[in-house]
Amino acid sequence: MNRPNNDYVATQTEDGFKVEFNDSLKAPIKVTFDDLQGFVKKFNERVVTGKQLTLTEDEEVMLTLWQMLLIP
Repeated sequence: MNRPNNDYVATQTEDGFKVEFNDSLKAPIKVTFDDLQGFVKKFNERVVTGKQLTLTEDEEVMLTLWQMLLIP
């Protein structure tokens, strides 16, 4: 996976994160902890079964958030 520099700011909220992109054309997204848990489960299934790991931009953001939570 080749991810470019992060062009967003993620702010922790009560139930997850609010992600605001530096590109004013992209709308902010809200990522809940449930969203992260669902993504991680789906991501792990892809890895274990050897499926293609092509991620959407939002999934790349969730992967980065998950990595930040794992490595404090």
